[in-house]
Amino acid sequence: MISWQANKLGAAKDVVEKVNVELPEPKDNEARIKITATVLGLPDYMMLKGTYIISNSFPISFGQEAVGIVDKAGPGYSYKEGERVITGTRFDIVLGGLAEYSISPAEGVIKAPEGLTDEEAAGFFRVIPCSIRRISKSSFSTTK
Repeated sequence: MISWQANKLGAAKDVVEKVNVELPEPKDNEARIKITATVLGLPDYMMLKGTYIISNSFPISFGQEAVGIVDKAGPGYSYKEGERVITGTRFDIVLGGLAEYSISPAEGVIKAPEGLTDEEAAGFFRVIPCSIRRISKSSFSTTK
Protein backbone atom coordinates (compact mmCIF):
# COMPACT_ATOMS: atom_id res chain seq x y z
CA MET A 1 0.00 0.00 0.00
CA ILE A 2 1.04 3.62 -0.41
CA SER A 3 1.99 5.80 2.55
CA TRP A 4 3.38 9.34 2.56
CA GLN A 5 6.29 9.55 5.01
CA ALA A 6 9.41 11.48 5.94
CA ASN A 7 12.71 9.92 6.98
CA LYS A 8 14.32 13.16 8.12
CA LEU A 9 13.34 16.59 9.40
CA GLY A 10 12.77 19.49 7.06
CA ALA A 11 10.25 21.23 4.83
CA ALA A 12 7.49 18.90 3.61
CA LYS A 13 8.28 19.64 -0.05
CA ASP A 14 11.84 18.45 0.53
CA VAL A 15 11.45 15.41 2.79
CA VAL A 16 7.98 13.85 2.37
CA GLU A 17 7.87 10.99 -0.11
CA LYS A 18 5.48 8.33 -1.32
CA VAL A 19 6.57 4.83 -0.27
CA ASN A 20 5.16 1.34 -0.55
CA VAL A 21 4.64 -0.41 2.79
CA GLU A 22 3.12 -3.71 3.84
CA LEU A 23 -0.66 -3.82 4.23
CA PRO A 24 -1.30 -3.91 8.01
CA GLU A 25 -3.30 -6.69 9.67
CA PRO A 26 -5.59 -5.91 12.62
CA LYS A 27 -5.13 -7.64 15.97
CA ASP A 28 -7.72 -8.26 18.68
CA ASN A 29 -10.01 -5.27 19.18
CA GLU A 30 -8.54 -3.44 16.17
CA ALA A 31 -9.66 -2.85 12.60
CA ARG A 32 -7.98 -1.97 9.36
CA ILE A 33 -9.54 1.21 7.97
CA LYS A 34 -9.43 2.13 4.27
CA ILE A 35 -8.77 5.86 4.49
CA THR A 36 -11.01 8.09 2.37
CA ALA A 37 -10.07 11.51 3.85
CA THR A 38 -7.72 12.93 6.44
CA VAL A 39 -6.73 16.30 7.88
CA LEU A 40 -3.32 17.81 8.46
CA GLY A 41 -2.61 20.24 11.26
CA LEU A 42 -0.08 21.74 13.61
CA PRO A 43 1.10 18.36 14.99
CA ASP A 44 2.08 17.25 11.48
CA TYR A 45 4.09 20.44 10.99
CA MET A 46 5.70 20.02 14.42
CA MET A 47 6.73 16.43 13.59
CA LEU A 48 8.59 17.71 10.53
CA LYS A 49 10.37 20.25 12.74
CA GLY A 50 11.19 17.68 15.48
CA THR A 51 9.19 19.53 18.14
CA TYR A 52 6.16 17.25 18.51
CA ILE A 53 6.12 15.68 21.95
CA ILE A 54 4.70 12.25 21.04
CA SER A 55 6.92 10.99 18.25
CA ASN A 56 10.34 12.01 17.04
CA SER A 57 11.42 8.74 15.46
CA PHE A 58 11.59 7.93 11.75
CA PRO A 59 9.88 7.37 9.48
CA ILE A 60 7.28 10.02 10.28
CA SER A 61 3.67 9.47 9.20
CA PHE A 62 1.06 12.21 8.92
CA GLY A 63 -2.67 12.67 9.48
CA GLN A 64 -3.76 11.94 13.05
CA GLU A 65 -7.47 11.90 12.28
CA ALA A 66 -9.17 10.33 9.30
CA VAL A 67 -12.41 9.01 7.96
CA GLY A 68 -12.76 5.71 6.18
CA ILE A 69 -14.41 2.34 5.80
CA VAL A 70 -13.78 -0.62 8.10
CA ASP A 71 -11.98 -2.95 5.71
CA LYS A 72 -11.14 -5.82 8.06
CA ALA A 73 -12.14 -6.19 11.71
CA GLY A 74 -10.09 -8.15 14.22
CA PRO A 75 -11.72 -10.33 16.90
CA GLY A 76 -13.77 -8.31 19.40
CA TYR A 77 -13.96 -5.17 17.28
CA SER A 78 -17.27 -3.33 17.72
CA TYR A 79 -17.79 -1.96 14.19
CA LYS A 80 -18.62 -4.11 11.18
CA GLU A 81 -16.73 -4.36 7.93
CA GLY A 82 -18.12 -1.81 5.48
CA GLU A 83 -19.11 0.76 8.14
CA ARG A 84 -17.97 4.36 7.65
CA VAL A 85 -16.07 5.63 10.68
CA ILE A 86 -14.04 8.53 12.02
CA THR A 87 -10.80 7.38 13.59
CA GLY A 88 -7.70 8.51 15.35
CA THR A 89 -4.95 6.95 13.25
CA ARG A 90 -1.85 5.04 14.32
CA PHE A 91 0.50 7.69 12.95
CA ASP A 92 2.86 6.66 15.76
CA ILE A 93 3.49 3.32 14.01
CA VAL A 94 3.66 4.91 10.54
CA LEU A 95 -0.01 4.36 9.69
CA GLY A 96 -1.34 7.91 9.59
CA GLY A 97 -4.16 9.26 7.47
CA LEU A 98 -1.81 9.87 4.54
CA ALA A 99 -1.65 6.12 3.98
CA GLU A 100 -4.16 4.03 2.08
CA TYR A 101 -4.98 2.07 5.25
CA SER A 102 -4.55 2.52 8.98
CA ILE A 103 -5.06 0.33 12.03
CA SER A 104 -7.46 1.66 14.65
CA PRO A 105 -8.19 0.36 18.13
CA ALA A 106 -11.91 0.22 18.95
CA GLU A 107 -11.69 3.00 21.54
CA GLY A 108 -10.35 5.43 18.93
CA VAL A 109 -13.30 5.13 16.54
CA ILE A 110 -16.81 6.57 16.22
CA LYS A 111 -19.40 6.09 13.50
CA ALA A 112 -19.22 8.90 10.93
CA PRO A 113 -22.37 11.06 10.88
CA GLU A 114 -24.33 10.52 7.68
CA GLY A 115 -24.85 14.25 7.13
CA LEU A 116 -21.12 14.96 6.79
CA THR A 117 -18.93 14.40 3.75
CA ASP A 118 -15.71 12.45 4.27
CA GLU A 119 -13.75 15.70 4.19
CA GLU A 120 -15.98 17.31 6.84
CA ALA A 121 -15.97 14.22 9.04
CA ALA A 122 -12.17 13.89 8.94
CA GLY A 123 -11.76 17.06 11.00
CA PHE A 124 -14.43 16.11 13.53
CA PHE A 125 -12.04 14.79 16.22
CA ARG A 126 -9.77 17.82 16.15
CA VAL A 127 -11.93 20.83 15.31
CA ILE A 128 -14.65 20.43 17.93
CA PRO A 129 -12.38 19.76 20.95
CA CYS A 130 -10.02 22.58 19.92
CA SER A 131 -12.96 24.97 19.57
CA ILE A 132 -14.40 24.00 22.95
CA ARG A 133 -11.02 24.39 24.63
CA ARG A 134 -10.46 27.81 23.07
CA ILE A 135 -13.93 29.04 24.10
CA SER A 136 -13.48 27.71 27.65
CA LYS A 137 -10.16 29.59 27.98
CA SER A 138 -11.57 32.83 26.59
CA SER A 139 -13.74 35.47 28.19
CA PHE A 140 -16.59 34.50 25.85
CA SER A 141 -20.03 34.75 27.41
CA THR A 142 -23.49 34.28 25.94
CA THR A 143 -24.70 37.21 28.06
CA LYS A 144 -22.19 39.77 26.73
